[in-house]
Amino acid sequence: MSTRGWYEFYVIDDETMRTARSMQFYKWGDATPHNAVEELAELKSLLKALGNRLPVHLAQELLRENLDDAYDALPPSFPLGCMLFLLLRAAEDVAVPFRRARQSQLPKEERPEMQLDDAVRKAASEQKFAIPSHQHPAIARAYFTVAVGRFVRPWRPCSTEMTFLRWLQYITQPTKKIEMGAIAGDYVMPIDVSYIYRFFFRVRTFDAPEVSIDSFGLQVCDREEQDLRTELLAQPRDAYDQVMSLDEVLATHPLVSSPFWERRLPRNSYLGP
Repeated sequence: MSTRGWYEFYVIDDETMRTARSMQFYKWGDATPHNAVEELAELKSLLKALGNRLPVHLAQELLRENLDDAYDALPPSFPLGCMLFLLLRAAEDVAVPFRRARQSQLPKEERPEMQLDDAVRKAASEQKFAIPSHQHPAIARAYFTVAVGRFVRPWRPCSTEMTFLRWLQYITQPTKKIEMGAIAGDYVMPIDVSYIYRFFFRVRTFDAPEVSIDSFGLQVCDREEQDLRTELLAQPRDAYDQVMSLDEVLATHPLVSSPFWERRLPRNSYLGP
């Protein structure tokens, strides 16, 4: 039986002394505590490759361009969480390219990934936009994903058939078929999870074109939100700086309420349920 997990990203802002949920997603397989630690280690490694300067402005441009005035309905920390999610999805795609292996028997012109690549590069050229490059393949892939959302798969046409979070998932993959790995789309935790993982990113501010993450924290819970600290402590420690709990964090940095996550947006809203 596959291990299923629910992930939440929290940004601890020492400038405002507040905490904000910036992203959440689901995994229906391989969501073990060991793998969660490895995923946080991967994000930490990618941040190091970026000189510890997360290019949040790329997510801001993607979201502002697609949402117009509805951008203001997002949590302020959402672009940061969005960029981390895109990096994680890109790292999964680079590390486990099962999909490309299955498509290797198709002629190149019929492979969905090749078709998407051609469409993005053609559209970017027409817009005179240079897709940012990077020597790290996962970072380069995340940059490409931003271009997918800006030039080939804008949100408004997709909004009639998928949620906003599901759209973020869609721009990370060649087709609408959901592959294994991080899966965005749910606003409420599914009932079949075995673990809840909370990643904590401490910053001085998240309202900047590039953001430095000062420390990384992690909490593992069971489906009833009971802390499993002893299980986490059995994992390698180089991935995170601190074992934390949401309750401990909120005692000093209260949570910012968000209509977006709490699904209190009106149903006729561009981002509403």
